[in-house]
Amino acid sequence: MKTNKDKRYNANRRQATIIYILNMTNKSKYAGMTANERLYVSGLIDQYYEAIEKKNIDTVISILKTIELSDEDINANLRLNNLRQS
Repeated sequence: MKTNKDKRYNANRRQATIIYILNMTNKSKYAGMTANERLYVSGLIDQYYEAIEKKNIDTVISILKTIELSDEDINANLRLNNLRQS
């Protein structure tokens, strides 16, 4: 039986791999990727979801900075996951 984590992997694996290959020549290896795709390609997706579950805001922010999200996008992500109020 597949878990939600397995489903997230399967949903993003092919798309993230293709986008990563297409963007290998760009300055940012994450150019054109969604946050979830960046998490998968970077190998940080498990750590991210674990930090979300534990409500570890500092770890979430650190991971999101590692995948080169802007401060605005990080704040939106925290609000979306109910880790920060509007």
